[in-house]
This record gives sequence, C-alpha cells and structure tokens, in this order.
Amino acid sequence: MKKTILFLLVMLLPIYCEAYTIYLNNGSVISGVNSYEEKGEKVNINFSTGSMIIQKNDILKIEGQESTEQTAPVKEESAVQQKQEQSDAAPLQPQTQQPQDDKNARINTLRDELVSVNSQIVAAQEEENRIIAEINQKQGARTAYNIIQLKQLEKELEPLKQDLNAVQQKKEGLIQKKNDIESEINSLQ
Repeated sequence: MKKTILFLLVMLLPIYCEAYTIYLNNGSVISGVNSYEEKGEKVNINFSTGSMIIQKNDILKIEGQESTEQTAPVKEESAVQQKQEQSDAAPLQPQTQQPQDDKNARINTLRDELVSVNSQIVAAQEEENRIIAEINQKQGARTAYNIIQLKQLEKELEPLKQDLNAVQQKKEGLIQKKNDIESEINSLQ
C-alpha cells in the first residue's frame, strides 16, 4: 500500500513542477522534466526525483520554457503522417468519442509506465555491472591463494553473488513487465 501511494505521489509531483515535455519517436511522451542537457549523441533528462539518459536520435522534439533554438531538432513529418494526424483530429461522433478517449488515456498511461520501467531496467543493469565489477575485482586481486584465503574469498563473494542474483531476477521481471506493456500498447493501437 505504501509503495502504491509513493508511486502515485511520484507520478503526480511532475504535474506541479513541469518545465519540459519530451516527445519520443515511438510515440511516448515524457513529462515532468525539470531540465535536460545534451551530451553528444545522448540527452541527460533530469526530474525532481532522478534522471535518465536517452539517445538523441530517439527524441522527436522537446517543448518547454526555453526558446525553440535550444530544443532538440524536430524531424520532418511525412505527408502521410500529417494527413493521418488531421484525420485523427477530425471530430468524432459523441458515441465513439468516450471509448476513444479512454483508449488514448490508457495508451498514454502505459507509455508513461513504459518510460518508468525502462529507467528501472537501466538502473538494474548499472547495479548488475557494478556488482560484477566488484566480484571480478575481488577474484582478480591475487593470482595465487592458499586454502584459507580461498575460503575467506568465498565468504566475501557469497553476499555479492546473492545480490547479483537478486538484481538479475529483478531485471528479468522488469523486462517481462516491459514486454507486457509493449504488447498491451500494440493491442490498443
């Protein structure tokens, strides 16, 4: 219950301090961005609760408080995309508007959740890499061990191996969740 309340608070917080909105090529929208910084081919996105890095070529456009000169380049839309957006913007009959709005709201919610899951996967991958590096560092510290040193090394490595296993299981669960979200988005589109 506490996690649910915390999640809702974290999701609602960006509404009050939103400075930028980032539109991705895959249709996702990242809102609640306090600031961003372009570093080569990557863009570091800062939220009030953390940050994430996205490839620059995955970003369609960035809207926000700064002038348009500092926003990421907007890719040209094809005539087909423009016509499709115009037909999507055409008024629908009142009977079909409500289900379409619900569907769009669900898709947007799923896309926001997908962005969150992706950032959690990146964090889990970084933690996994850190633990693996620490294990490798401890194992490679000496070239020859006697029996007592080997037993001590195994005792030191056991908690790290357990942590690594837990992080890998968490990452697998997040990847499964990501796949489920993507398949639900595809079924709604």
